[in-house]
Amino acid sequence: MATDKSSSVLKVSEFSFLHLEELINRRPSLIVPVGSLEPAGEDLPLGVVNSCCEAVANELSKRLEVLVAPLLPYGNSIPFKAFGGSAGVHRDTLEKFLIECCNCWFFQGIKRILLITLSMDGRQGIESAVKRMTKAPSRINAVKYVSLQDDERFRSMCASRFRGLELGRSEWGIRALAGYLWQEPKDKFINKNKRLPDADEFKKWYRRGRDPEKLRKMAPHASLSAFPASGKCDIEEGRELFNGLIGFLGEEFAPFLTFTDNASK
Repeated sequence: MATDKSSSVLKVSEFSFLHLEELINRRPSLIVPVGSLEPAGEDLPLGVVNSCCEAVANELSKRLEVLVAPLLPYGNSIPFKAFGGSAGVHRDTLEKFLIECCNCWFFQGIKRILLITLSMDGRQGIESAVKRMTKAPSRINAVKYVSLQDDERFRSMCASRFRGLELGRSEWGIRALAGYLWQEPKDKFINKNKRLPDADEFKKWYRRGRDPEKLRKMAPHASLSAFPASGKCDIEEGRELFNGLIGFLGEEFAPFLTFTDNASK
């Protein structure tokens, strides 16, 4: 991948517990990328959504000098379980899982947590977890989240480069990010499938239980978004999208994640 090689990405998984205790004491904030093992078209690796989400979280960690947790790879991917390899948990399970993990980090001295997801259906479980965790007066502003697929800024950046039907997520955005992060030739990210589900049929499916077998029939190639006529995503467009994401996330969450007494490593 094009980023995350710098040692200034403060990955929880790369420090000893003693070093982490020192870091938490000096910079008690944590970024948590929440993934989802879901397909995004028939030609991309199954973990592409996770890889892109993790890269965004790591870059934000580097820019803000804030700790970042390992990616939580299994989100609410159950609607995609009819596609090979896809697996996930129910929203309620995701909610409980996030609460238990965050409570461990709070116990250790973390004071602020930002949850980030790029998955199609991750917002509800995360939002519920945040609401429950911030009920206590001492934690009213302790946890925040951003669901990029639901974020108007992300969607606006995608729409400014591409216009077309999007059902549930912007696969153009995912492909553009992957093209930049992996520095692959744009021909690798050709969309081979032009058939998309009917919009009304998709909306009914989304409201009425999100049956996995029905999704497989509606979208046999796991495509939920149209693409440019060429079917290709340019690496430079991915770079602009990635930098735009980091820009608005940093601007919005820097005041939340950074403390005036944060020391340099």
